[in-house]
Amino acid sequence: MPAERFRALLGERPALAHHFLRALAAKVRLCFAVIEAMGTQAVEQRLAQRLLWLAEQRGRVAQAELGALSQSDLAAMVGATRQSINKELQALQRLGVVRISGRSITLLDFEKLRALAGL
Repeated sequence: MPAERFRALLGERPALAHHFLRALAAKVRLCFAVIEAMGTQAVEQRLAQRLLWLAEQRGRVAQAELGALSQSDLAAMVGATRQSINKELQALQRLGVVRISGRSITLLDFEKLRALAGL
């Protein structure tokens, strides 16, 4: 959508503008939280937090199939390298926390994952 049309739409519908600003503010808060975490948390903890967040976004609180996720995408989400994500996923699989099948990740043990996430 062209910027001019978008601005006009927001002017025509104040409720839409309010909703958009709330969503934008949530994204900004998330970005700051990720930046802060990158400086204070280990990759293992950041990855565990992100996996839990992804499951939550899908409405899952027990065993959750996260579907196809590339290690590069996960790395970008947590501010790590693909290689470090691969290493951490393999460690989580050995602990029985996740199951990896190709690019698909299934969360098996939410309690252990929450503990690793520091929650």
